[in-house]
Amino acid sequence: MLAIPSSESIKKFIPNLTLLSIIDSKLSKITSEDFKGFDCLRDLYVENCEIECLPGDLFKHTPNLEVVTF
Repeated sequence: MLAIPSSESIKKFIPNLTLLSIIDSKLSKITSEDFKGFDCLRDLYVENCEIECLPGDLFKHTPNLEVVTF
C-alpha cells in the first residue's frame, strides 16, 4: 500500500514546490489549510479522486497558482 504524504511532509522536504499532481487517489476532501505554506505552487492537477465539493476559499494560500485542473 502506498501512503500519500501529508501536506506538512511535502512542505518540509520540498518547500519550493511549483507543481503538484494528485492522480488516482482516494482523496475525498481538500481545504484551503491543506495548501498553507505552498507559496511557490503554480500548477495543480487533481484527477480521478473522490472529491465532491471544493470550498470557495480553497486557493487563498497559493498566491502564485496559475493552472488548476480538476
